[in-house]
Amino acid sequence: MSFVFAEKYKASWSETERLDIHCDTRIVKESISGAHFSAKQRSFIEQYGIVKSTIIAPEICISFAGNDILYATKLFRKLYDRHSFSRQDVVSLAYEIHQSAPKDAIEFIISSFEDGKLQIDSIKEGGICEDCPSAWIGSQVAFSAFQEERLNTYPKGKPIHEYTYGAFSNVVAGCGDSSVGGFHIVVTYHSDNQTFCFQESKRLCALDQIVKLGEAVIFDTSRESGGYSCEIISPSIEYLLFVIDQMKPAILFSRQHRCAEDSTNKSLFSLMLPMVIMQNENGAWNRCY
Repeated sequence: MSFVFAEKYKASWSETERLDIHCDTRIVKESISGAHFSAKQRSFIEQYGIVKSTIIAPEICISFAGNDILYATKLFRKLYDRHSFSRQDVVSLAYEIHQSAPKDAIEFIISSFEDGKLQIDSIKEGGICEDCPSAWIGSQVAFSAFQEERLNTYPKGKPIHEYTYGAFSNVVAGCGDSSVGGFHIVVTYHSDNQTFCFQESKRLCALDQIVKLGEAVIFDTSRESGGYSCEIISPSIEYLLFVIDQMKPAILFSRQHRCAEDSTNKSLFSLMLPMVIMQNENGAWNRCY
C-alpha cells in the first residue's frame, strides 16, 4: 500500500512557506503483477522498490500509493500526451483515474507551486481535498504509527513539523505494515530556484544498542555489525542516486533512465524506477549489468 505524507510549514530559519513530501520505496509483488517489466527490472524493483514521488515538472510533484501502480502510469501518460498542463489539469485527471480504479488501487497527492502559491491536493477515498495544510495517502497503520510518534515526542512550544522527518524514518524502518519500508525519500520545494527537488542527505545507521550511564555510544557502520552509512545525491529533478558506502554498486532511481530491455516500454513512463550503477575511475557512472 505504501505511505506518503506531505505538509506545508513556516520554518524558523525562513520567512517563506515550505513544502515537503515524504515517501517510502517498498513495492509488494501484487502491486506490479500486471506490469510488463523485464525480468531484470522486476528483480531490481523487488530489491529496491520505487520512489513514490515523481517531479513531473519543476512546479508539480505527483505522489501515489495503492495496490496497483499501473494507474499511476496512466496519469503520467495522459499528461505526456497533453504536453502542457496546469495544476487543475493534473488534479482533474488524477481524480478521473482514481474514480475509475478499484478501491485502494490508487491514491494521489499533487503538490504544486502555481501563481505564487504552494498547494497540496489530496485524492483518496473517492474525493478531492484541495489546498490542504498537510495530507497523507496509503497505509492507515503507517499513518497511525507516524502520528503517535510525532505527538508523543512533540513538546509544547515547538512546531510539530520539526519531528516529521524522524517519525517518518522510524515508520519506514518498521511500523507493523509489511507494505511500507525501503528507503525514506523527501521531495522539497526550493524557493530560490523555484523548483521541486529531491532532498539530499547523509545518514549514519546503526543497530539499536543498550548503553549504560556514562558509557559512550558506538557508531559502528561496518557491514558485520549491521550498520551502514548512506548518501542521497540528486543532480537533477529526473533522478537521484542512493549511495551506500558499504555496498557497491549504487542505486539509481530515475524517471528517464531504464534497463536496456525496458527502454521502449511506454507504459513505464515517469515511474522512478531503480537500476544499479557503478562509478568508473574517471568519475562517470555506468550501468553495471
